[in-house]
Amino acid sequence: MRSYWLLLVLFLIPFTLKAQDRGVITISSEGSVELPADIIQFTVNLNAEGDSPQKAYNLHKEREKVLVQLLDKYAVEEEDINFEPVSVSKTNLGRPYTKEESVYQTRQMVSLRLSDFDVYEKIQISLIEQDFDNFSGNFLSTKAGEGKDTALQRAIRAAKEKAAIIAQEAGIKIGRIVGIDYSHRQIGPVYARSQEMLSVQSSDSQLMKYDQVVTVTANITIKFQIIR
Repeated sequence: MRSYWLLLVLFLIPFTLKAQDRGVITISSEGSVELPADIIQFTVNLNAEGDSPQKAYNLHKEREKVLVQLLDKYAVEEEDINFEPVSVSKTNLGRPYTKEESVYQTRQMVSLRLSDFDVYEKIQISLIEQDFDNFSGNFLSTKAGEGKDTALQRAIRAAKEKAAIIAQEAGIKIGRIVGIDYSHRQIGPVYARSQEMLSVQSSDSQLMKYDQVVTVTANITIKFQIIR
């Protein structure tokens, strides 16, 4: 029996040493790609106030009707319209709650995807004329999906290059990949935000003649096996 345990220990020693000789090196990197900005995501926040939930809701429906008429007028496709349900909340506007002073507010976010920048500006001006003052616009790209793949490929190549440099300088060998973690982010310039911006970016804005880009970035962390 003692001989059996001795043989088992001797058999395990090489495996243990081999496992201890292997570690991992973690490399973080990123890759990015610039894409043409060919869409504006236009977000409109509908809201209304009243001294009763019903009055606030009725006013909200009137404002909603104005927006829908604009969408019909400029032929915004249904597939390019997203919205949240209407919510109604009670507020005291900074004062103690009383039956007489309580105010009810509605909120609803509507998001539009517009490929015609002229339509975006016309809708924006019409909203201002109808006393809407809570909206924002951001550039997007229809090629974002392809951009994510390209950015990820560049991030992986950069990580491998870093790993090769470290291995050469440290006198080690890099083995297989044992772990990967990655994420994407998309950055585009904000075009306009509420009424204050409209005064300097009217419908004949000269800035719109300049092409804009959206940057898609992939961040990746790769764990490589080290073979000494």
